[in-house]
Amino acid sequence: MPPSMRGKFWPALLLLTLAACNSGAIETPGGENESDTTATASQRPDGGNPGPGDKPDYSHLDFPLGDTSTDVRPGYVYYQLTQQNCAKAQSTLEKNLNGPADYHIDSATARLLRVGIALCGRDTATATRLFTGAAKPADSWFMCELYRTAGSVLRAQPRSAFGTCPDIPAFPGPPDDPYPEDPGPDVDEPGTQEPEVPGTGESPAPEPEVPEGEPIETPAPAG
Repeated sequence: MPPSMRGKFWPALLLLTLAACNSGAIETPGGENESDTTATASQRPDGGNPGPGDKPDYSHLDFPLGDTSTDVRPGYVYYQLTQQNCAKAQSTLEKNLNGPADYHIDSATARLLRVGIALCGRDTATATRLFTGAAKPADSWFMCELYRTAGSVLRAQPRSAFGTCPDIPAFPGPPDDPYPEDPGPDVDEPGTQEPEVPGTGESPAPEPEVPEGEPIETPAPAG
């Protein structure tokens, strides 16, 4: 190209070069597009949330929803954790531990549920202490997921670092409370109790039955 023409094309070439850089079309020496070299946290396989400097934020409590009817009592505690109902989860667990024998759950399950309750209340010190020595359940999908979530939050690692869990069954809707409130002692409906005779604490004697059509005999006056 003649030197006289070069001056006319340099501004256009410069603009094209800048546009290519901004669009990410220029590849790095490694062959990757510059706009793709740093994935956002939402694109990460561990599912971490975006944080400062595009680093994963593992503080989010991610308790997946699913059918917990295979183990009703611990499952109801877990469901309360998915809803962030920390107090309800705590009171339900206490009913498990302090109620009749058929309410009781095993100590390993109770320990892991306490970890979840502590995390729900942002008590990481208690959660860390209880999580130390806890084992990942092999059979219960929701207890396994609770373990992975707790490990991810407390150790600041992806959930995948804590193994895999059984498949999550479809969520059928909120489970029924396995501990319905005690209605208290039976109370007679208004108007069904006999009034007491004043001063005696007893109910009045019933009136004698009189056959229909017969006169009632009244005692003759004394004297």
